Amino acid sequence: MRGSPLCLRTNRFDMAYNLFIAYDLVQPSQNYDAVRQRIRALGESHQYQLSLFYVHTECDPSEAFNRIAPAMDVNDRLLVINAGDGVVTDWGRPPIDAVKAIWKLASQPSAVRPTL
Repeated sequence: MRGSPLCLRTNRFDMAYNLFIAYDLVQPSQNYDAVRQRIRALGESHQYQLSLFYVHTECDPSEAFNRIAPAMDVNDRLLVINAGDGVVTDWGRPPIDAVKAIWKLASQPSAVRPTL
C-alpha cells in the first residue's frame, strides 16, 4: 500500500514532506518486514541502506513516527527527519535518479503530480 490517504494534513500550507527515516531493531525481536512495510505505506520511497529510507509523504514527521512505532519493540530506535534539501556522495551504484524522480514531486503542486 503506497501513498496512504489517511495522513492528516496538519500543516497550514497543506504540503508534502521529504522524510528520511532511520531505525535500529534491537534483539530479541527484530520485525524488519513490518517496519519496512509501514515506512513504504507512507508514500513513494527509496531504501538507501538497510535501515535508512527516503519517503515523499503527506504525513508530517510526528505522524510518520506514530505510524511506524507500533511495529517496533520498546528497545528499538526510530528517527524521522524532515529534509528540505540534501547532497549524496557517489558510490558504486548510487540511486540518484530514483531519488531525484521522487524528490521532484515535492516541488510540483499536487494537481500536476504524475501518478506513480
